[in-house]
Amino acid sequence: MRSFNYHNFSVLVVLLLSVLTVDLAAMPAEQTASVTCPPGLLCVGVPIVFNRYSCSGDLSGSVVDATTANPLPNVLVTVDGTGLSDLTDGSGNYLIPGVPSGARSVTAALEGYVTISQDVDIDCGVTNLLNFALSPNLPPDELRIVLTWGEVPHDLDAHLWLPLATPYHVYYFNPGSLTTFPFAHLDVDDITSYGPETITVKQWYPGAYIYAVCNYSGEAELTVSEALVHVYLGANLVATYDVPTSGYGKWWYAFDIDGTTQTLTPRGYLTPDYPGPYDPDPGGICQYVPIMLP
Repeated sequence: MRSFNYHNFSVLVVLLLSVLTVDLAAMPAEQTASVTCPPGLLCVGVPIVFNRYSCSGDLSGSVVDATTANPLPNVLVTVDGTGLSDLTDGSGNYLIPGVPSGARSVTAALEGYVTISQDVDIDCGVTNLLNFALSPNLPPDELRIVLTWGEVPHDLDAHLWLPLATPYHVYYFNPGSLTTFPFAHLDVDDITSYGPETITVKQWYPGAYIYAVCNYSGEAELTVSEALVHVYLGANLVATYDVPTSGYGKWWYAFDIDGTTQTLTPRGYLTPDYPGPYDPDPGGICQYVPIMLP
């Protein structure tokens, strides 16, 4: 009877696993590797197939109308490239279980609204959060700016300054109007985390419009706020801006808009200085105050 050397078998298994570990680490996330055991092992001729991502997480969130913050039912939320999707319920919520871990792009679509995609990192074994604020389609020459963010700071404020020749400062204390001057309006003011905080511009004046975001509540830095701005012109998403992850200050000076051409000029920096060209911060609520971090 042929004897079996357990010591040699153990050494071979360890060596095989070491090689496999190196190969898997070098593989793209969704590629598989196939290995056949060498002659003499118990698994002769049996292929062993590995997949680098071996875990998944759930994805959930809510979808709201960017101009009202009301929940949107029947929105199709799809994890791109996976075949996984869900329709939002009557409260605007969705849940997609078993999403492969790693960086994913997720798309939200509803008739009458601009379709958008957002990125999310899926962690294993937990429920990952991704919310959407969808913009209703606009006439071709109208523009909408939609600000969203994370849990902290709980209150960020959107600000829009019209050109110097036609001054008007649109913000929560001075929301404006779409039917009379300044033909720009703060549609939604959110103070309880996540947003949206939305400004729509219906009619234009020559000169530079300035858009900036203030860290009103200030319990955390803007750099960790996960703030995101989508800009829509008509029925199209024309720009997306992420808050800087470095820098310091209570203001995020995001971009300018040319009132004649509607061309966007990114600025993209944090500053302690008031970015508006006039109407210096009534009440001083967004003047720079150092945030004491633990």
